[in-house]
Parts: sequence; structure tokens; C-alpha cells
Amino acid sequence: MERVTGVEPASTAWEAVVLPMNYTRKNLPIVTRKSAHTQTGQPLAGAPTTKPCTKPSGPPVLPRHRKPKPKPANRPHNRNMPTDTNHIVAAAIVDDPKNPTKILAAARAYPPELRGKLELPGGKQQTHETPTSALHREIAEELNITVRIHQEITPPPPITPTYPKTPPKTTETATTVPTVLASEANAEAEVANTTVCSPSQTPATWPLPGGKTMRVWVAEIASGRPQKTSAHLELTWLPLAGAPAANWLEPDLPIIAALQKSTENDNAS
Repeated sequence: MERVTGVEPASTAWEAVVLPMNYTRKNLPIVTRKSAHTQTGQPLAGAPTTKPCTKPSGPPVLPRHRKPKPKPANRPHNRNMPTDTNHIVAAAIVDDPKNPTKILAAARAYPPELRGKLELPGGKQQTHETPTSALHREIAEELNITVRIHQEITPPPPITPTYPKTPPKTTETATTVPTVLASEANAEAEVANTTVCSPSQTPATWPLPGGKTMRVWVAEIASGRPQKTSAHLELTWLPLAGAPAANWLEPDLPIIAALQKSTENDNAS
């Protein structure tokens, strides 16, 4: 302290308390290590030296635990979220399920190559749904109505033509050759006009492009009035008798024909 203030250090506790008071009373500066360094501009002997702060160049370095993690390219799907399946459900909405005379046709709005084509309203069944619950949901979303579901329209059972293992012996005469040719022509025509399902498909599903299948039910409106949404351009009631001649999607044509044929058979019986 004598080196800094020029005053002999206090030897007793009384001097340590009174001396600063006397210095303040006589307006004498009390020199400390901090003030001496400020006045002289030079660091005191033994004082630690510090380097000036400089701004680091380059991007800021975040702590290791705060670095952003890259997102995975293919994030795993949440198992609790519903996902679509390859099973399609649709409804042939008619005016009277017992004696139908009209059927509701919906003109598609997309994709561009199918725009304006008629279809039966419906959609994809999700993993957590039954076929009928999926159909109720799709009809409510697309048409804003509720329906009552009746019988299912199923495709004809697959027919596998059977041929004898060894062809019958025929005599080479002019009368037998046309008979053999006529039987072969009839067999080929029968196969061409029959919908042949693969062994993995059940008879109750209609085959669709892309390995998908569709189930169709006859339905009637329970409540509400059909309203078009963004999925369709327009909704039209068509006479069932002339419905197959309309601009339907190709997979829906055999379904409309099957419905019309079953109606005709019921009326005939």
C-alpha cells in the first residue's frame, strides 16, 4: 500500500478505518490498483495481461447439442395414421333398389386424361376401415349425402374352358372339317366374352388397372341431396336402360351392364 499511496500502511485496525476517512475529508484521492492503472494507462506490476477481443471470422459455431439435425430422406410413416389400400369401394346409387330405373353418374374432374368420364362414386378403402364403412365415408365426402347399402354387384365367376386331352379321331371328309372349325370358333368366342379373374382375386371383386380391385354395392339415398364437390364436374341421373351407352370409365362398363342385366332378369321373373 505504501508503494501506491505514498503513505505508510496502517499497523492497527483503527488506522485502517480512520485513514480513509481523513483522506476523504481533505479531498485527497484514494489511490487504488484500479484507479492507478486508469490514470497512468500502464498496467501495474504483477497485473495479468489480457488480449483485445477480436470478432471471429466465418459462420458462428453452435454448441454440439444445438446443431440442426438433417432430416431423413424417407421418414418412416406413422403407424397410427390411416393409409390407403389397393381396394376400391363404389356405390351404384339408384332411385329404387328393388326396381331401379335411374342411376347416378358422376363426371370426373381429374386427372386430365379422364376429365369428363363418368364413374360410380366411391374411393379407396383405408387400413382401419371395413369396406362398407369406407363406402359411407367416401359417399359423404364426395356427394354430401348418406346412403343405405343393399346387395353387392359381383362379377361372373371365372369360367375355364375344358378341352379333351386327346382330340377325337376324325375322318378326313368334307363334312367333318367345318364342324371342328365351328366348335373351336365357339370356344374362342366364349373365352373372349368372359371376364377371367386371376387365382389371387376373389369372385366378389372387379379387377382394375394397376393391380387394384373394386367392390360395388347397390345403394339408395337415405338423407340429403347429391352435391358435386371438387372431385367431380357434374352429377347426372341416367336411365338405367341406356346407361351402358354413356361415356363411362372402361372398368365401370361391365358393372353397369351386370346391373342392367340383373334388373332385366328380375323384371322377367
